[in-house]
Amino acid sequence: TTSRRPPTPAATSSGGKPFAQAGRVSDSGLPAGTYASASAAVSCTGFGEEIIDECLAARLSQRVADGSPLAAAFAKTFRELRTRKRRLAAIGIDRHGHACWASTLPVLFAVGRARGRRVESF
Repeated sequence: TTSRRPPTPAATSSGGKPFAQAGRVSDSGLPAGTYASASAAVSCTGFGEEIIDECLAARLSQRVADGSPLAAAFAKTFRELRTRKRRLAAIGIDRHGHACWASTLPVLFAVGRARGRRVESF
């Protein structure tokens, strides 16, 4: 990053896909599933092939880099994903510390962040 702020990291862990073909690379190891730039960091979950098709993490980060606020980038992207009946979710944070998450999945997931020694969850 070229800013004086610390870089914004992103990480994704995958539970894998049962009965996957040997050598399959999941979305977690690709910019589609995990992406960080000077503007935003994004991590995705859901159906990996759909995440890859949408290049979701990189798309969200790029929309922020192009000037959209994080929440607006998520809102626009997830409207598009719902019309295509995609099954995925994402969480992101921008360089200002604003966090956002969205899902097209009927599941509950937890989101949290550290504030010094305190952890907030919502």
